[in-house]
Amino acid sequence: MNKKPWPPMPTKAILHSVEQVFIHCDITKLTKAAYDCLYLMSGFIAHYNLGGFQDEYQDLRHLISDILSSSDVADSGRYIRDPFFRDSYGMEYCQSKTDTYEALGKLAEQYKNKIEMHFTFKQSSEEIELAEVLAEKNGFKLVKNNGKT
Repeated sequence: MNKKPWPPMPTKAILHSVEQVFIHCDITKLTKAAYDCLYLMSGFIAHYNLGGFQDEYQDLRHLISDILSSSDVADSGRYIRDPFFRDSYGMEYCQSKTDTYEALGKLAEQYKNKIEMHFTFKQSSEEIELAEVLAEKNGFKLVKNNGKT
């Protein structure tokens, strides 16, 4: 190796941050270290900064989807297998990258259903609230039927 190896990724800090985002269903829990990892993954679009990333992924269903569809998650082991990566960045960095991406995929799978339920409910609630406002504006009132006729 001709270059100095890169230091390992802060895997524990990245995973803790992403898990806090998923636990609290709140993208503002994402740290700069986790943002730096995520936006560089394949399949993610570039953002100007952490705030732009958080704005893009307020609906965490999109974040989960992008993590799970990333080729970095699907084949994280390539960073260890490919001599270009090993020689360019060092084995310790490549191992940390592989470990981080594998674990991100597992976290996304673990919280996928919770996130889907939370944001589906949130979206429905917002739609109902909007319908109530529009109904009232036009002299109507929405009444919940509860399936009874």
